[in-house]
Amino acid sequence: MVDLVIYTASMADRTALRLMQAHAMRRLGADFYPRNAIDAFISEIGTMDDHLIDDGTYLIASLGGILVGSGGWSTRQASYSKCNAVDDPATIAPKATVRSVYVHPTWARRGIGGQMMKRIERDIMAAGFAKASLTATLSGVPLYRHLGYLPGRPVNLTLPGGINFGALEMDKPLSCPTSRQDMAA
Repeated sequence: MVDLVIYTASMADRTALRLMQAHAMRRLGADFYPRNAIDAFISEIGTMDDHLIDDGTYLIASLGGILVGSGGWSTRQASYSKCNAVDDPATIAPKATVRSVYVHPTWARRGIGGQMMKRIERDIMAAGFAKASLTATLSGVPLYRHLGYLPGRPVNLTLPGGINFGALEMDKPLSCPTSRQDMAA
């Protein structure tokens, strides 16, 4: 089998990323959300903020040149926060937030999401953060729990037309690798 390659996304990848992400959301989210909620999320919120690519914190997972996953992190406020204003951004200390993790449905449940998260967490620690936070779609909660993320408060994004889209805040303390071998993994 070809090895998974993880690399930094560029704006040239944006269209392919968004197509894969929407496909993943529709297929993998279908057991958790009605179709109208998924469609509203994709059209109103979107699957990824462009600034993740601009900041150089968004990654692509590729197998033999095939886009199989993506994900990243940021200290910026997510675009979906406009649908659920709960905190004043001016009073929030910067935190590392995992964002827009997707795996192509054909490649789901094969460890790609876990490998992406391992790389994202390593990058977060390298930037000086000791904790990773995220807002998980309901379809992503099992993966994040498996990876040691602890559930926080439920989130309900109210989309246009009164459509509700549930999610769950989660976080995980990160520990520094104990050896060079751990860092290379």
